[in-house]
Amino acid sequence: MRCSPGLGDRVMWLLVVALLLAACKQPRAVPTADDAAVALSAKDASAADAPPVAAAPLVPAILDPTLLTALEARGLTFAALLGGQEGASNAELHAASARYRDFVTFAREDIAASIAEENRYRPDWGEVGPTMKARRRSFNPDWLVATTARYELVGVLNRMDRAPFIPGSCGDLRLTYRLAYTGTKAASRLPLTINLVYRLDPPADGCRSLVGAWRLPGAVTADWLRTQGPLTPTNLANLIAIQVNYQVIRSAAGIRNQHGGTAEYVLRAFREKDGHLVRAPLENTPDVAKLSADRTLRDELLAFLKEHVGDIDRGIVLIPERFLATAASSFSPHGLARMHNRPFDAVFDPADFASIDYSTTQHLRSAEAVLLRLDDLSCVGCHQGRTIAGFHLVGEDRPETHPLNSVFFAGSGHFRTDLVRRTAYLEELERGGSPSPARPFSFAPTQGQASYGDTCSLPGKTAIATWTCDAGLTCQSVDPAVGQSELGHCFPEERR
Repeated sequence: MRCSPGLGDRVMWLLVVALLLAACKQPRAVPTADDAAVALSAKDASAADAPPVAAAPLVPAILDPTLLTALEARGLTFAALLGGQEGASNAELHAASARYRDFVTFAREDIAASIAEENRYRPDWGEVGPTMKARRRSFNPDWLVATTARYELVGVLNRMDRAPFIPGSCGDLRLTYRLAYTGTKAASRLPLTINLVYRLDPPADGCRSLVGAWRLPGAVTADWLRTQGPLTPTNLANLIAIQVNYQVIRSAAGIRNQHGGTAEYVLRAFREKDGHLVRAPLENTPDVAKLSADRTLRDELLAFLKEHVGDIDRGIVLIPERFLATAASSFSPHGLARMHNRPFDAVFDPADFASIDYSTTQHLRSAEAVLLRLDDLSCVGCHQGRTIAGFHLVGEDRPETHPLNSVFFAGSGHFRTDLVRRTAYLEELERGGSPSPARPFSFAPTQGQASYGDTCSLPGKTAIATWTCDAGLTCQSVDPAVGQSELGHCFPEERR
């Protein structure tokens, strides 16, 4: 029986999210790019409009919560974009929007399927459910239709660097939302994010002309962003995908002690068809069950991958949809050390890639590296490679957030370091050059050599042999219980 989201649930989810994020805190890194290229100050959101100037910074990610709140007031609430009213609760949105009703139906099906699989796997571990009594807590789908719940805008993202994944386009623009609630005694965000992905079509004068709109003046306002900046109706005219990621089940360490606890995250994508949502393939995420059952289809995918080793090496391969899954889950902790997060490793063996010539590739030096790269390019691998639990962007706290429920970083390590690459891509495009679309591994070291805590290649391993540790550090295995045999992390020798 499903319970409505009462105070007990709210408090528990608040504590779960707070503890989860607190556990992921890390020492603040020295910035590698101007902070203005990452987020805007809150005080700027209410300043007067000003046209951009030459010195205005490129901003590939708008994260300031005050400015984002102002954008919601200018028509960018999740409810309004899905066909509901401005500021509508989830209950009101569900009543008004056929597309949102489709999403809720799919989510209920997926949650039920995850619970059934969890119970099938270990029925002796106790109840799986959304209540305080359950030993394994599941996401309560009633939040999706609650009168006290809504979606908060937590990010506006320039992804023009993704042009290779949308042929004929200038990449995409993303609005990221986070599920939240406000009760009589408690308020919090919940572990669910949704991306609205908009295709950016080339103007008559080419993609280069779109970059300038992301040079934001210091006194930028929501009105400027909606009329002169990147969030004009033209740029928000072509919704091509809705992507969702949420924590569906969490088991404490006392139950799954061999992994230090486990959390499952549902990953789904949808497209619009005739006013409704339909499930869409997950980018570069193979359908393991279908490929394992169909040898011919598996061999066709293998042939495709061998023909596109260069694109795999650069991180820009786009696998045809006939090979892809429409449903997947990622699991934390332990990242790609867990086979659940290695879908290509479940379909292929290193021997399948033994005949490839690796003399011209930059990152790939072995068959094991090909599989690791492919797994990292999948949705499940990327969402566990270098994330905050299963998320890349959880959003900065709004001013009213209680300190006990605050986050240290709004985005994952991968997200924060990748902003530097995205900014460089935009700068080169604006200069009239041909920016490289190549992407590093999501969990690659941030510098030339791996520093404290970075991923590294274990001694004698060949997958990523160039990832060596700084002086005074050694590459050590931290996940021996879950099967990772190629990669470790850099720590001082005395930690052993």
